[in-house]
This record gives sequence, structure tokens and C-alpha cells, in this order.
Amino acid sequence: MQFKFEAGKSVQLRIKRAGIFQRIVFNMVAQPSPAGSYKLLVTDRQIGINDLSQLCEEIGLPVKAAGISVFPKGKSSKDFLM
Repeated sequence: MQFKFEAGKSVQLRIKRAGIFQRIVFNMVAQPSPAGSYKLLVTDRQIGINDLSQLCEEIGLPVKAAGISVFPKGKSSKDFLM
């Protein structure tokens, strides 16, 4: 799944949770870090870490939900600097 990242916008993603597909809105945010700002999708919904990890791998961007941030395997915030 590919989409154009624009900070301040939102995107609706389809997530499979407990065997049921749900559409959840994520806000695109430029998260500050010591190395510079990086791309991040944020939602206020409660999503399990397994579901977040799977979504993160599918879209290729870091995801944050209810205080838990997840990055694709082998990547860190430095790989997503803006």
C-alpha cells in the first residue's frame, strides 16, 4: 500500500483485528527527534502490538497507537527523516 505522506493530513487504513476488518483513521505527524523530524502515523485508538507490527510492515512507515510506537523490521527513526 502506497500513499503520499503529508504532515497534518489523515489517512484511513483497513486493519484486521481479532479476525474482523476495521477502518481506522491515522493522522500523519512529523515527530521531532534529536536527529530531526521523522514521518509517523498516529491514532488514539487502542491497537495491540501484534496488529501494529503487521500494519507497520504492510505500509512501510512507523505507527503509533496509545503510546506504543512500532517501526518496520530493521529500521529506526533515522530511516524516516523528512
